[in-house]
Amino acid sequence: MKISKRERVYKFYDMEVTLKKLNLEQQKQLSEQVFRAQSGVVSEIFDAGVFALRHCIVDFKGLVDEDGNEYKLEKTKDGLLTDETIEDLMSLPVSQELISTAFQTASTTPEEIMDVDGNPIKEIELKN
Repeated sequence: MKISKRERVYKFYDMEVTLKKLNLEQQKQLSEQVFRAQSGVVSEIFDAGVFALRHCIVDFKGLVDEDGNEYKLEKTKDGLLTDETIEDLMSLPVSQELISTAFQTASTTPEEIMDVDGNPIKEIELKN
């Protein structure tokens, strides 16, 4: 059995996304948000998705801005994605798949990313 890397690169449709695992405190915060969402606080699932994106995504290659230039992730001085960057990512047609990828890689390194029905998303695959 091997300990997996903290950062992993996934082929994400025609792009690449680098994600990192959450630390223990962040995993606890995410778990609490998901638990509250399952307990009926629906807004918590949105907050949990934003939390996962903000804390897990390290890099994203293959995105272009409206002018055709390579899109650069904006980060805070703490290295977390800014609200504007989160809003940009949430506006992608594949935002739900991106959130699923962030959730599923927050504490593990799955070989396959699953959709909400438990089926592998063929357009997302582990590169390293």
